[in-house]
Amino acid sequence: MDYTSLIGPAVVAAGVSGIISVIGLIVSTRTARAMHAEKLASDRDLAERKFAFDEKLAERKFEFDKQLSAHKLDADINLAEKKFRLDAALADRKRRQQLAEEVLSGFYQVRDAVHAIRAPMSFQDEANARPQVEYESAEVARLKNTYYAPLARLDARRAEIGDFLAKRYRTAALFGAAAEEPFQDVHEALTKIVVAAEMLMNGVSHGTQQADPALWRELQGDIWSRVVNPDPIDAKIAAAIAKIEGICRPALEGQGA
Repeated sequence: MDYTSLIGPAVVAAGVSGIISVIGLIVSTRTARAMHAEKLASDRDLAERKFAFDEKLAERKFEFDKQLSAHKLDADINLAEKKFRLDAALADRKRRQQLAEEVLSGFYQVRDAVHAIRAPMSFQDEANARPQVEYESAEVARLKNTYYAPLARLDARRAEIGDFLAKRYRTAALFGAAAEEPFQDVHEALTKIVVAAEMLMNGVSHGTQQADPALWRELQGDIWSRVVNPDPIDAKIAAAIAKIEGICRPALEGQGA
């Protein structure tokens, strides 16, 4: 049997099959490479787009954070300013209330002091500081000592009354110029007591107490309480207290600025 004739076609078939396999491998390799290249390109494009997106997102976040920070800063500044104004208002109110309490208390104390100063009686030692006049009769000395008593009592309270009157300027600074008027009323009342006492002592020295009985009684009504009705000194002090209460009590009750 001639196997040569059979080997030829088989060899050819095997060769063809091998060639086809090689060609398939080549095609597969090229396809794989092409697909890989496309995947790389796709991945690179996706990465670039993701980077661009992340970059824009970061920029937006930065702008948002900046705006938020600026807004927070403005809010903090506004809050700090409101707190400052509130603290200042509270401090001012506390200062006004404290001064109002001091001033009202001072007026009440001065009222009581004036009552004591004008008590229609005197003690022997109250005249110790009165300058003695040579050849003064006993009766003249007695009368002058009596009229001098209110001056001695005033002098004993000089520091207390001086501290009280010194508050007039601070009170006017916080409550307005009208707050000076009650202090002035008290000062005038005290001055009237001093002037009346000195006029009475001078009148005794010169023997003129009987020349004008009406004036003499008016002067006695200035240095002593309840000598005349209505009492001019008590009325002036009461009016001054009414004025200052109208100014200070609203502050004590938390009204006004």
